[in-house]
Amino acid sequence: MKMSIDLLSFAGITPQLARRIEKQWPDSKRLAEMLHEHRYDLLGVSGMGFAQADRIALQLGMKPDSTDRRRAVTVHVVKEAQSEGHTCLPLDKLALRVKKYVALEPELHQRDLVIDGEFVSYAANHRAERYIALRLFEMAQPAAWTHPIITNGLAPDQAQALKLILHQKLFVLLGMAGTGKTTLLKTLLDNLDDAKESYSVATPTGKASKRCEQLTGREAKTIHRLLVAEYDEDSGRILFRRNEANPLDADWIILDETSMVDVQLMQSLLRAIPPTSRLLLVGDPWQLPSVGAGDVLRDMTADHGLIPYATLQSLKRQDPAHLLAANCGRVRRGQMVEVANNRSEDFFFVELGSGADIAREVVRLVADQLPAKWDVAPDDIQVITARRQEGDISCSALNCALRARLNPGAAHFHATRALTNCPFAPGDRVIQLRNNYRLGVMNGEVGSVVEICDHKEVKVWFDSISEMVEIPPERVELDFAWALTVHKFQGSQAPWVVLPIHSSAGAMVPRRRWLYTALSRGVHCVVVGDSAEFE
Repeated sequence: MKMSIDLLSFAGITPQLARRIEKQWPDSKRLAEMLHEHRYDLLGVSGMGFAQADRIALQLGMKPDSTDRRRAVTVHVVKEAQSEGHTCLPLDKLALRVKKYVALEPELHQRDLVIDGEFVSYAANHRAERYIALRLFEMAQPAAWTHPIITNGLAPDQAQALKLILHQKLFVLLGMAGTGKTTLLKTLLDNLDDAKESYSVATPTGKASKRCEQLTGREAKTIHRLLVAEYDEDSGRILFRRNEANPLDADWIILDETSMVDVQLMQSLLRAIPPTSRLLLVGDPWQLPSVGAGDVLRDMTADHGLIPYATLQSLKRQDPAHLLAANCGRVRRGQMVEVANNRSEDFFFVELGSGADIAREVVRLVADQLPAKWDVAPDDIQVITARRQEGDISCSALNCALRARLNPGAAHFHATRALTNCPFAPGDRVIQLRNNYRLGVMNGEVGSVVEICDHKEVKVWFDSISEMVEIPPERVELDFAWALTVHKFQGSQAPWVVLPIHSSAGAMVPRRRWLYTALSRGVHCVVVGDSAEFE
């Protein structure tokens, strides 16, 4: 196909990216106008990064110190901080980051930014934070409960928390792994059923919803499904049908795994909650915060005293053969874990020094040792590691090694099928990388490839939604999933987790929240690596 403007002459523009650009600007005159007058509009094209758009703008003659470039760089730096989880930047840090691109001051006075005291925020995040704060302040008030309270043998701290929940319109329940949050949630739902009160239970991810359903025996939806998310072709944005004009219809809205929710999603949820509903937020504040902007759960329960909350402290499983929950607590407190491989049933440590040896042991554990000793299927074992690409224990390297052992037919499949640009084969474990509302598959959902059709459609059985989804070639947004990062698996739990630890994984591993989150993803856990690095 001949391009009306030679987009392929620009550095880094592939034929696929050029087609996306032409689809967004099908009229050649408007395309030319954009490329010469509004060059940074390219950032609205899927797959276009800032560095690439900036190179194209300079290639087209934009002056390095022009106002347009300073405006674009300033917004990019604030958005970059958002991708790191921040909802704002101090003005002095913003200036330092901007000077990496332009040797001038930031261009602060523009529509997309808000200056609030000594901080600058992306306007959408500033609005979201203000809305969340005001709405929660309105909701934080006592509420009546006139029915008998069923405790069903709860521990004292659980029973006390249950009474507090039932007498508040807004409540936050905190607790680390093993302290009984889910047991308390199930008992709360028993009380609501007994009182004939309606409720909707939601989580941020499909895997978390499925796990919540299994543990409580009640339906749980993702937040996106609860709010009826739809992709708007015209704006390129996700819109929610449930909002102030069309609120949720339930006496109680209950959100589990709240630590994963960013400010934008929390704002959307609160917009859909009517004034008559109660809200319970459940989460583990010691887990990693959301991938998006904000650390919502921690901010709600900081020492401001505005939002009522309770923290379950005591472990409910104290069997000495079960060390995992206790070791999660030790990591949270900054203490070294207890290792007792000869008597433990759920936590094990394999000491190895080199990255290559660790990688080989991970493959042996997943493919051979754990299935043989514990009668566990390899698909029920999740490898969690720190880095996506670099080193022997990266996701990329481990997925390659695990695929060779667990799906050896993949090599033969590719050798006998002329499938360009399709790296997958039947039997591959895969993860969805982005929300796809047309197909009903959300970011983070894991499944197995069942078939690659002649026209390169990929049929995947997704565990969390228990459905077969046929993905057309232009919509394939998958990666291999035998090994995943913590963020990709957060909110999920596997029967077994294998966790490689080595200095080659970089600065991510020593962070206690990362380590705590990784350990708490499994019912059983095997750590493989250097104990000194772990400590």
